[in-house]
Amino acid sequence: MFVFILFSMKKINKKAKKIVFITITNFTLIVFLVLMFVLLPTASVLYHAKKGDLSNSFIGKKAEYQGIITLWNVDSFEGGFFPRTSFLEKVAKEFEKRNKGAFIKIENMTISEAEANIRQGNKPDMFSFGHGLSGLLESQMQTLSSEYGKSMLYNFYGSGLKGSELKAVAWSAGAYCLLSTTERMENAGLNIEESPQSLLMSNAFSLAYDKTYKKTTKHIFSMTLGGNSYTSAINCFTREFNDKSLVDLSKLKIIDDKYNTQTSYDAYTRFVQNNASVLLGTQRDVCRMQNRVKAGLENDLIVVPLASFTDLVSYISITTSVDAISNVCSDFIKFLLSDTAQSLLVNIGLMSVSGKNYYQDEELKLLQNVLCEKTIVPNEF
Repeated sequence: MFVFILFSMKKINKKAKKIVFITITNFTLIVFLVLMFVLLPTASVLYHAKKGDLSNSFIGKKAEYQGIITLWNVDSFEGGFFPRTSFLEKVAKEFEKRNKGAFIKIENMTISEAEANIRQGNKPDMFSFGHGLSGLLESQMQTLSSEYGKSMLYNFYGSGLKGSELKAVAWSAGAYCLLSTTERMENAGLNIEESPQSLLMSNAFSLAYDKTYKKTTKHIFSMTLGGNSYTSAINCFTREFNDKSLVDLSKLKIIDDKYNTQTSYDAYTRFVQNNASVLLGTQRDVCRMQNRVKAGLENDLIVVPLASFTDLVSYISITTSVDAISNVCSDFIKFLLSDTAQSLLVNIGLMSVSGKNYYQDEELKLLQNVLCEKTIVPNEF
């Protein structure tokens, strides 16, 4: 009897457990369905609200203009290690990743090629150009936002103003400097016992001498320099050494008598060929001399940056009148002035217009450091 009752209770317990299990399962299912009906619409709304932000974060936003945007690059002075076109192309690729559907086509041109294109009625959407070349497309240049001024030194911002309107934005710069070597200074009779930079600056006009060979005598000038129709080391010289006269120094054979007729590359060549002890050159000459040091052609390099003046500036303007394209161009210029883009200038040997120094290279770091708001930057217009 006891066994029968125990067996019956086990059956009842199993049945009760089954009923409880089914009840809990059904309740859970009902709760899940209720939650689905309540939360699914909310989740859908949140998804669509955040979809654009997620897309922008991971694959870039959709650009206002979908298509090709042309950018002409025309230089008026020598750069650094590599052409500015390579820099602009790299920046353009990064910009395109963040602005889906917009493609920046960089076209590098000489001055004469740009002039020929303009005569044929062609024009770009954006125009990147060196100092002195704004006249090529000045009538096409749109007025730009003053907000760009927040990303650069004020003197560079002011150089792009036409009256009170911003027509061109400076995006990179070069700097003038004095260059020499220990060997050249010692050959001129200077005993280098203290800072070579200080000695170079204080003796820049006292390093001329005559070198006698078996049958001839060669005169070595103290300094050589050059330029072109758009930029010139002469402009830097007259501001940096305002108590000196190039004409008088040339007559005394202290300054190279070709100073006002030769190009900057001609001046560099004469310096390398030991026709002068000092070169008043630019960042391009620093890069060239660094390569000579690496190749074992020079023992060292002494650089003294000149802070008073630079006309070695590259600008960019918007020349399209199509609003949608112009808006994307504005975004591109903003990106061009960002830390992301400006920090890449170290790869081509040019200076940032922001005043920030991204360089590890000792000589080029010196040049970047001297570009400040006290540096005279001539107005482009």
